[in-house]
Amino acid sequence: MIRWIGKHAVALNFSVVAVGLILLASSSTWAHAAAGGPPSPDAPPSASAKEKPPLTWQDSVKMFAAALAIGLTAFATAITQSRIGSAGVGALAENPKLFGNILVYLVIPETMVILGFVIAALILF
Repeated sequence: MIRWIGKHAVALNFSVVAVGLILLASSSTWAHAAAGGPPSPDAPPSASAKEKPPLTWQDSVKMFAAALAIGLTAFATAITQSRIGSAGVGALAENPKLFGNILVYLVIPETMVILGFVIAALILF
């Protein structure tokens, strides 16, 4: 396992950062939107607490599921693109005319992240 992580360290780092950013965004931005926005500085704390509906556990589960939908697809795409990229560089060293094909092969797995984003949007709305 350690050798596998060392071999795919760049892909793992980018995936961990992506999942962390998604979780951060889902816990702060969407929580404020679901609760009616951040409190205004002029309103007393008791008045703003009465106006906002509380964030339920169902909302939290939906946000976590949306983060997983994007994070897991980004992780799988990063691993796949690292393998395709390394094989593509080797193929380009042999035959520079393959640049267009290799570029297409690198772009195809990115559709998985786009579909993960669509699923996350469907989960949240």
